[in-house]
Amino acid sequence: NVWACDADAVFMHDPRPLMAERNYALADIAIATDCIDIPLDSRSPLMHCDFNTGLVYLRSKPNTIEFAELWRETVANAKEHRIRDQAAFNMLTKVRPPTPLSIEGSRVERLFSVTAGADGADFRLAVLPLSRFLNGHTYFVQHAHTLPGAPSPMSVH
Repeated sequence: NVWACDADAVFMHDPRPLMAERNYALADIAIATDCIDIPLDSRSPLMHCDFNTGLVYLRSKPNTIEFAELWRETVANAKEHRIRDQAAFNMLTKVRPPTPLSIEGSRVERLFSVTAGADGADFRLAVLPLSRFLNGHTYFVQHAHTLPGAPSPMSVH
């Protein structure tokens, strides 16, 4: 398993215990977002926002490797310069809207079933909570981590 992070991402706490919790332990891939509305994201992941590939967790599984290969090929074969890792990830994972995942009739919070690309690499995607995985705007502009009752950030990117 690996965290793939941009050089400007920093971990403030060890994310491994979180990734062992039920919702995240079921995920093949977990990713941060570019959302800036923490209260709304806390109620439900804002799926209209871009996923941010500056902070992505890839679990070592065949379907994750299959997706990573498709992702790499999409970037490598892009005819437009704007199609880099983040644009390619978002294009692949939103060809078909991610479906909220249910197990034995119960909705699993922040976990989605994704069929990526036209050929369909299937995997489970966890959307990391914005309150714990802050982006530059929520950390440096909103100072969300200093608000009363705010959880300690896991990372900032």
